[in-house]
Amino acid sequence: MFKKFNDFLGEDFTYTQIPFDVINEALNEDCDKGCKFGICMTTYKIGGDDGGVQGRSGSMTTPKVLKESLESIKNQTFDNYKVYLMGDGYPEDEWPDIEKMAKSIIPQGKLHLQNRKEPGERGKYEGEVVHLTGGNTVANDSIKQMKKDGIKLFARLDHDDAWSKDHLKTHAQVYTQFPETALALTRAKKKRVRGDVGSYMYFPESDKTAVEYDNHNLGLGGQCHSGLTWDMSKVGYIKYRTWNEQKSSAPRRKECFPGDWDNTERIKRIVEDDGNKHKMVYVPKLTVKYRNSDGKF
Repeated sequence: MFKKFNDFLGEDFTYTQIPFDVINEALNEDCDKGCKFGICMTTYKIGGDDGGVQGRSGSMTTPKVLKESLESIKNQTFDNYKVYLMGDGYPEDEWPDIEKMAKSIIPQGKLHLQNRKEPGERGKYEGEVVHLTGGNTVANDSIKQMKKDGIKLFARLDHDDAWSKDHLKTHAQVYTQFPETALALTRAKKKRVRGDVGSYMYFPESDKTAVEYDNHNLGLGGQCHSGLTWDMSKVGYIKYRTWNEQKSSAPRRKECFPGDWDNTERIKRIVEDDGNKHKMVYVPKLTVKYRNSDGKF
């Protein structure tokens, strides 16, 4: 088994950053076949009559973007996974079409389908807050089902993002080399559109590994949730918090934060409270395509 990752372990750290060339070399080695990922995908209707919702282009329709996301899963070189495709109040008369499409792409036995009749947070909040909190309730539904299915490794793929073919293999290699890993993270990137400011929601635009490229030490800046995985068994099958829950329980938020941002901060606390016996690993490898508001990767 490839052990060069161990050169980057330190005595006093919350997370470990793995250089680009090291992970490339590691990808040529075998992964632990016991690494099985539960892939959480929450979906809701965009496009069509809802064109322009949440600042998105009217040409972005759920069937179009979801198909591309599911195909990126099918193309993974590491195929020990199960997809949990959860509808967040998706129109019931259109849900059978979503199921049919998903079954035509994802192999039999690797797909769990479920649709809430009523939306979770999406039915409670408006405007930008919906974008930040929407999907947390159905994501928690998937976590509950993954636990029943005995799956430990949680992966998130937004229904309009896509993975490179070695995304899951990269993450599996991290959990193989570092069995104590609690959370792993790879890079994501999107095409800029007019009005974009800074590098929010995607990771460094360089494969350099200096501290200034670590996106504020994991979690203090925006991260694309499609680049995150974590070991649920090590963090107690941690669930997403709603906006109100974020305001009422520690760590408290004065305003709504994206669910994965909030969860990353909470996982960091668990790692630190356990005396750093677990690791958080950031691999500066681009494995995620993040779609911008124009509908482009």
